[in-house]
Amino acid sequence: MMDALAQFDWAAPGWLWALVAVPVVAVAMLLAGRRRSGGASRYADPAVMGSRLAGPRRPGRVVAGVLAVLALAAGTLAMARPTKLVNDRQSRGTVMLVIDVSDSMKKTDLQPTRLAVAQDAARRFIESAPKDVRIGLVAMAGAVDVVAAPTTDRPRLLEALRTRFSSTRYGTVIGDSIAASVQSLRASGALTPPPATSADSAGRILLITDGAQVGGGVSPEQGAQIAAAARVPVYTIMIGNDPGLPNQATPPDTLGAIASTTGGVFAQTATADDLRRVFADMGRVLAPDPKTVDYAWVPAAAALGLLLLAGAALVVIPASERRARPATA
Repeated sequence: MMDALAQFDWAAPGWLWALVAVPVVAVAMLLAGRRRSGGASRYADPAVMGSRLAGPRRPGRVVAGVLAVLALAAGTLAMARPTKLVNDRQSRGTVMLVIDVSDSMKKTDLQPTRLAVAQDAARRFIESAPKDVRIGLVAMAGAVDVVAAPTTDRPRLLEALRTRFSSTRYGTVIGDSIAASVQSLRASGALTPPPATSADSAGRILLITDGAQVGGGVSPEQGAQIAAAARVPVYTIMIGNDPGLPNQATPPDTLGAIASTTGGVFAQTATADDLRRVFADMGRVLAPDPKTVDYAWVPAAAALGLLLLAGAALVVIPASERRARPATA
């Protein structure tokens, strides 16, 4: 019983001390019953009665007394107000972390480089994400490289982040990276069964890039539609403030549209501290939503039910006659 009680928090724990009184009340009721049954024989005249008085047995009183004591214990637990911290929503089970490794990520407007700062923020995210959240890693440049399939193996992810994201290449295939990430989420089972809405999805994509689409066979708009159709929100982070390419939407507009289309969030950062804060905020979004649930109604309902049963026992269970015993001289 103590193990069961230890699983809860208590809004009014002082009431738990009142449980000590429950066995005291039980003993007092037992002694009172014995005094009541012995009272008649104590004052009766054996010469007149001719036999020792033996009143009727009342098992209903015994049952009612036991139920009343249990009701007292349940009511005490209700007054202590048991609560429990639960997750209102489950952890977002799988996150694909896409990091731009194009040549522009070597720029030093973020020290030491954009890529190094992105790696550091990603490392902090991997270390601080809920332990039951699976994380996959994708390197994006002129082609898409799924570096690590979704896993909860944090050392493996950190090693891959350190060794597979050190070199840069030409190109930035944003749309292709989103499509590949959705495919990885499907392969991992994160989208089975299919989520009803993006808010309910067990899959998420976290995309960090510094520029516009360069190359690739899937446009950012098409990639966003693929993610939206799969009910996968894409959280986009723009690092730096590059203006983008002529005849294209600016990177903030492109990334903002991706987030808006898929039900994700867009953020732009120009400093290493900003990027760390953005990743921390994303981590909170991806984490479970804790909620305190009050379970006081359970023992309260039990106490009421026990009291009703105690009253019924007094009415329903009939008394039985005791066999009279001869009086002794």
